[in-house]
Amino acid sequence: MGADAACDFQIGTLSLQDAVDADPTEIRLASNTTYAPVSIRGATFLSTVIGGFANCTDAANNIISADRSIIAGTNNDAVMLIEDTSINLANIQFTNGLIGLEVNLINTSAEIFVDNVITNFNEQGILLENASGAPGLYFFAEDLKSHNNINTTRFGNGLQCIGTGNGVGNTEAVVVGDSGFYNNTSALGGGVSLENCRMLLVGGDHTDSTVGIRNNTGQQGGGGIVVLGSDATFVGIGSTQTIGGITYGNNLGPLIISGNQANVTGARFGGGILIGASASVQMSAVALFANQARRGGGIYSSVNTQLSIFKPTNCWSAINCNFIGLNESTEAGGGLFAINEAKVEIGHTRFSQNRALRGVAALINGQNTEFYLETVLIDQNGDAGQNGFSDDTILTIENNAQLEAKFITVIDNNSVNEVIQSNNASLLSLEASYLYNPNGGPFLTILGNDTSSLSCLILDDSNNLPTDGFLMSDTQYSNAFVNPAAGDYRTLPGALGIDYCQPPTMPLLTDVNDHFRGYDDPNVVNQNSSQFNVYDIGFHENYSSDIIFEDGFEPINTD
Repeated sequence: MGADAACDFQIGTLSLQDAVDADPTEIRLASNTTYAPVSIRGATFLSTVIGGFANCTDAANNIISADRSIIAGTNNDAVMLIEDTSINLANIQFTNGLIGLEVNLINTSAEIFVDNVITNFNEQGILLENASGAPGLYFFAEDLKSHNNINTTRFGNGLQCIGTGNGVGNTEAVVVGDSGFYNNTSALGGGVSLENCRMLLVGGDHTDSTVGIRNNTGQQGGGGIVVLGSDATFVGIGSTQTIGGITYGNNLGPLIISGNQANVTGARFGGGILIGASASVQMSAVALFANQARRGGGIYSSVNTQLSIFKPTNCWSAINCNFIGLNESTEAGGGLFAINEAKVEIGHTRFSQNRALRGVAALINGQNTEFYLETVLIDQNGDAGQNGFSDDTILTIENNAQLEAKFITVIDNNSVNEVIQSNNASLLSLEASYLYNPNGGPFLTILGNDTSSLSCLILDDSNNLPTDGFLMSDTQYSNAFVNPAAGDYRTLPGALGIDYCQPPTMPLLTDVNDHFRGYDDPNVVNQNSSQFNVYDIGFHENYSSDIIFEDGFEPINTD
């Protein structure tokens, strides 16, 4: 179909809707014209609409030479509406409509496959809705771009996925390849909104500024992504993922969630990601940076939610495998804010250079709100109250919340007051960790009642020093780490903290280099000469005396 005489359906005489209503098995679109909006409802034979042909002669010979064919709307309707139809879409741009691509399930299940598609300059880019309780909606997109879709009353103007609440498997969106949601503005969830919907997002070329979730705005919250509902699940992966026997993604860089903002006045939470209403989020090999909000510049998690951040089998970087940094909060929780029975588990992650009034790296608030950290680096957060952020504390645990942290390195942060504030926390457990922040306040302040367990710590001050703790001098610090100026806080051979203790509870994760814990360095006398004190302090287990581990099994990139 197109504008030339060789077309079976020639624009000017017939429309794209006429071609759809004829119900062929495939429609090929020449790029020598712009098509009007179209609806596909319950098609019997039509299975593919594909663009990118220069003319109808090329279409007949299946010669694709143009990027995409354009279907344009009028801001009054969906550019393409699909109801109760499974279909493949490729090499198409949906633009200037109320909704670029709208998929509705009413009576039956459907599978939508999208390749090399753009939705832009609509009020909403993509709407997937399975609100009727139909058996299932599956949406698979590769090399999808949804950008510059703007409407301040809608949710998820890059992509909104709405399920029935009858099971997360009923409605699912999978997005792979060099896909991106960027420069979108919504009321909630600027880039992506999930409501009782599962989404798997696999990162592509992280050096491409149009790939990932970038520079979106959620006027009321969730600048980049909002995940809501008991069955809503977001899995973000910046590494390889095999789907249907095909491997997508790479181990060369992270999934980028950057430059998003929730407008910072009023209740504007979750600059990068807002998680609520019993939703679940898992992330791996993700760089979440330079996002802004009133609370939770990077992430805001609340109302019985679950958040897990860990490393994949092979990560693009050891130290920065998951990076939560350079986020800003005008109130609290620069990197992360968790409240109202949120459960947060984080490993193999770096929190760095975040800013806030308090809880610069993270703030955890409320009864049954739990925060578990292992193999985590928290460094260089805060700037002593400069440039409009008071940087009061680095970690704040308050109002019966719980923090359990082991094998973490909290170092070179610059808070105005204490590094960790426990304000009526129900549990504060710190084990086998460095807490060296000489430019900040005291390592810990306990306000009100709390249950504290401090063991096997190396500190820069004597405040709340445990009996098995140790004070680190400036000289010991300067000889302890590989390159602090570059953020490399892995320990050097002979550093204070190697073979230092046996923590009360055993590690669940490997160290930053993916080595097992508890290597007994033959060149180091164990602390107190105890055969049991073989565990190193902090996020790194030093294997420098073991040539096989140091030289033979290093991760692909330890930057």
